[in-house]
Amino acid sequence: MKQNAKLMIAGIILVIALLLWFNRFSFSQMQLGDGISIPVRTSRLSGDSEMLVVGKWVPVNSAGSGTQSGNVALDATEVGKIQGRGGFAQDPYNGQACNFTANLYNGTSRSLTEVVIQLVVSNTASQEGFNREYSLHPATGNPVLPLSSGDFAAPVGICPQAGTWTWQVLRASTTR
Repeated sequence: MKQNAKLMIAGIILVIALLLWFNRFSFSQMQLGDGISIPVRTSRLSGDSEMLVVGKWVPVNSAGSGTQSGNVALDATEVGKIQGRGGFAQDPYNGQACNFTANLYNGTSRSLTEVVIQLVVSNTASQEGFNREYSLHPATGNPVLPLSSGDFAAPVGICPQAGTWTWQVLRASTTR
């Protein structure tokens, strides 16, 4: 009789363990706009969340889309509120290299930590044209606060001829 009771208790514990194991995640979806949704699972035991990226479960804090850990991308409406002037300057430490610098007004309600720009340089007789994206970061190293201006910079390698280039802000990210 005692042997049967032990087996029954072990069986109940095994069933409970299996139910907990197969029910250890809560599943939901993260909406990214334009009808895009990404599956997200949250562990019921630890509270950690993971998102499904290219067929692998990746922790949410490291799955980023080109942003630093702990940053989130702004939507297109917010990105449209970032405006300013930009230009090229010789790198003071390497006279052959060039930096793109921009003084941007942050018209959003969030602090900016990164701005991604598209730089288009036209073909001329003395330079080859290109179309590239560059990630600019605040020159001070600190986020640019809402409704204020700040300098952003990134090395781009070359200084194109005046009047042969255009740029625009594509994306931006902010701290959580």
